[in-house]
Amino acid sequence: MANCIVHIGMHKSGSTSIQNSLDGFVSDKHLYAKIGITPNHSLPIYTLFAKNPEKHYLHRSHSRTPEIIKKYKNECINDIENAIYLAEKRTVIISGEEINVLCEEEIILMRGFLYKYFDKVTVVAYVRPPSQYISSAFQQGVKDGSIKVFNIDKYYRSYRQLFEKFDKVFGKENVVLWEYNSKNFKNGCVVQDFCNKLEIILKSESIVRSNDSLSKDAVSLFYIYNKFCGKASFQERLKLRGILSSISNQKFIFSNALISSVLLKNSQDIGWIEDRTGISLSYENIDCKDIGVSSEQDLLSVSRSALNELSFLLNKDECEDIYYKTPQQLANLLDSLCCMVSGRNGKNLDSEINFPEISSLPSINYSDKKMKEIEILEKINDRKPNLLEGLPKNKVSELIDFFLKELATEKTESISNGVFSEIKDSANFDRDATKVLENKGVLVINPFESLPSERTVIVLGAARGGTSMVAGVLHQLGVSMGDKLSSVYEDLELSEAIEANNQGRIAAVIKKRDDVQKIWGWKRPTSAKYIDNWRGKFRNPMFVVVFRDIFAIANRNRISVLGEVLSDMRNILKHFGFILDFLESDNSPTLFVSYEKAMDDPAYFVNKISNFVGLGDEESIRKAIDFVEPNPITYLKSSRITETNGIVDKITVDRIYGWAIYKKRPNKPVKLIITINNNRVYEVIADQLRIGLKNKGIHSTGRCGFDLKLIGNQVLKPGDLVSVRADGDISDIRNSPSIVQ
Repeated sequence: MANCIVHIGMHKSGSTSIQNSLDGFVSDKHLYAKIGITPNHSLPIYTLFAKNPEKHYLHRSHSRTPEIIKKYKNECINDIENAIYLAEKRTVIISGEEINVLCEEEIILMRGFLYKYFDKVTVVAYVRPPSQYISSAFQQGVKDGSIKVFNIDKYYRSYRQLFEKFDKVFGKENVVLWEYNSKNFKNGCVVQDFCNKLEIILKSESIVRSNDSLSKDAVSLFYIYNKFCGKASFQERLKLRGILSSISNQKFIFSNALISSVLLKNSQDIGWIEDRTGISLSYENIDCKDIGVSSEQDLLSVSRSALNELSFLLNKDECEDIYYKTPQQLANLLDSLCCMVSGRNGKNLDSEINFPEISSLPSINYSDKKMKEIEILEKINDRKPNLLEGLPKNKVSELIDFFLKELATEKTESISNGVFSEIKDSANFDRDATKVLENKGVLVINPFESLPSERTVIVLGAARGGTSMVAGVLHQLGVSMGDKLSSVYEDLELSEAIEANNQGRIAAVIKKRDDVQKIWGWKRPTSAKYIDNWRGKFRNPMFVVVFRDIFAIANRNRISVLGEVLSDMRNILKHFGFILDFLESDNSPTLFVSYEKAMDDPAYFVNKISNFVGLGDEESIRKAIDFVEPNPITYLKSSRITETNGIVDKITVDRIYGWAIYKKRPNKPVKLIITINNNRVYEVIADQLRIGLKNKGIHSTGRCGFDLKLIGNQVLKPGDLVSVRADGDISDIRNSPSIVQ
């Protein structure tokens, strides 16, 4: 049996960097377990051992039912057992900073489970000084919008509550606590320190640093926004964080004077952890003495340089006297910035032009007064890449010409506000005049003169062509898309009745939906093939028809269902032809949508579809905008047939054999990719007879086996790494990868 190391954080001590760096790691001594879909094992471990796993915020935010959580729990157990099987005598590493939220009773369950498989279990964690932890946790709360009130006391985390329960369950001798002090880490890197302590040999190029800390000014601006406005969606916050991360000055940390009051209140707890570890945690924030944040007033104060950078991002008129803005006015400016980056309220940062005075440009040495336009443009773009973005070419030339004239007369101090205003106004006029020519990818035909109170929204399009995205948006806006919806928002009860042309069943299901909902919807990509089965059956139908680049659809079919690209493209064109033939003969209200354009500007698309169906308040519209994202994980997983059930039964020096079945298409033979030491590759088809699998009901014909025989210089040797995976799947079948013994 092997040993196990359970890394439990603590929070804000480099856990994400450790997990991402060790993801997939296997050596002759260690194996980083693959449990769930991310290298952070917090959710799987919590789900396995918590009394009420459904209370975890990730399960709640995804509205997971008890059945889904139970299935996830079984998958996690399989993943752990698979990791144990692969580990053999290696030490298995499990890491999750939220494992430490389990209560003592739940930790006892975890210990019992682990000791079924391991001879020894060691719990490890970093202990971060409270001053650093509070500053880091507060900053995280400001970034995600949860902090609007200045109260740092609540960000102190009790060390005794965190670690003593593990001491009791596993024994102090099996719980190792390390000091988190980057000054003592090799190269200041927590990943290298973690690996050195556990004798893990990790290549430096495999180290992933996950550090997105913000400067003091950036944290101040976020806090001001949260406290006085805070309307941004999650996606807007991510974009705003990316922009504000460029505003840099001093490091964000709380002052020693402020922190000392928290340390005093929790001196007993700090004494406990210092006695437990022999580590002194009460030292001052020496690096930030006299400059740390001491009060909310400090946090509401933003430096002049940061305000300059903020004004550059916004329209000049809006930022007049920015140095004298109240916090409320600054919050409103930041909300304008959110509007720009997201397209909320019709604005978009890409179409805004900022015209600072030339004096605000970094110094450029113009020794040659006959410098060509292109050279000047290159100089400007090197220093301020977005300065001239969006200007028509003739306006850029006008600006450059004027600048050169100023140079010729040695009047280089600045260009007057009047000239800039003239150029700006002209440029904006040119853009406004051509707005009617913009293609936003949305068009309504045959609208209702007034929306009837009862109506049915039908989504048409091609499979893997954006219908799930549209149906999901409708669902977020309040359109009921059916009972027992799948992850792709399909009402299977109605779809199956229509595809079977069971007219009685079709009428019954539609009546049931009509009786319950005044406004409801239906989505099924194959519906165009069965138009005659459902034409005229729906109450006040409204159609949303989504079109997507046919190669993108065909390529998605190739990845998800092993489709053939050229023939699929022809079939997609034929499918769109069915839809267009139907629409030409029908005069119902119809909204045409370009999938690509919707992805480019989700806010515009969602507002248009909301107006079309006549549903959606501010909150649901915001959720619908957040829902629109390219390649969502749940969709990618649910839309593929390549998910495989199978196992490598045995590996010898001259033979690799087992069986494999596509879960969604069990009668389609699986093509397997067998890789030796990550470079030698074989392809085999799993179509050999395995009568035992037929007798057990695992496969209808039993033809799902594979047997790769190796001869001559192909034979394996001890230590070779063998990986077996279905072509197109995202993970190996069971018992793979495996080391040849």
